[in-house]
Amino acid sequence: MHDLNDLVKLLDGDVNVQKQVIQSIQPKNEPFEFRFNGHANSLTNTEINSFSKALAKLDYTRILTLTHQKDFISTDVLATLVESSRCLRQLDISYGDILDFSQLFQAINSDDDDDNDVANQKGDLDSDEEQKCLQSLNISGNHLKFDDAKLLGSQLEKNTSLLALRLKSCSMKIDSIIRIIEGLYKNNTLESLDLSRQDRSVDPYNLSCHIQKYFFNNVSTITRLNLRHLNLTDQCVFNITTGLLNGSNSLKHLDVSNNMLSRDSAKSFVKLLNGHPL
Repeated sequence: MHDLNDLVKLLDGDVNVQKQVIQSIQPKNEPFEFRFNGHANSLTNTEINSFSKALAKLDYTRILTLTHQKDFISTDVLATLVESSRCLRQLDISYGDILDFSQLFQAINSDDDDDNDVANQKGDLDSDEEQKCLQSLNISGNHLKFDDAKLLGSQLEKNTSLLALRLKSCSMKIDSIIRIIEGLYKNNTLESLDLSRQDRSVDPYNLSCHIQKYFFNNVSTITRLNLRHLNLTDQCVFNITTGLLNGSNSLKHLDVSNNMLSRDSAKSFVKLLNGHPL
């Protein structure tokens, strides 16, 4: 167990970060929880890198939020923290100016099979202190390039820790969204997905067909799906609900607010509620 003084010492020379750490409110006798909103807690990219290095050395941070950090453009050092940490559960780096997510996405699946086999033999996978388990990742509001979206999809195929993934306002085109959805075909753990507010060029009908296909052809673990501000039409809702009704899934929450829906969508919702144990 560590206290804030241990972290402050590691941040020697980074006065602004030290100040932010000292002023943070922490739970007693629990891992650290840092919630920095750029509007009130602005850090430079260099300061974020120093902070990430210090957090990695202690590995005693459960929640890390770095939102609206407009100088935050590189996740290379943060990826090292994600890769090495066995404590970090929630990471929110939404609404920054991040240019490249490749190393961060690689880091969420850094454990190799040999390490997992050894851990299984020792019974370590039942321990939160030993098992790396990033459960929530929020990168909303950043521009996600196609190559990064493709990499994320491939990582989701084998990821077994993420429970929540927020990709709201990532300016993704349809090809990027498709790669991510296809990556979920082999994923058996993700429970919450937010794809709201994507690129305006995304054809809503095409998108709804891929979501329909996902639910129709897979045993889905997703319980919460947010599809807001995507220009979905009544036909799109019909496609999505048809996939839900004809597939095996666990959906409990579907948010399609702020779309192009009329009263006709009510028919699809009634069928869904009558035939689906929401």
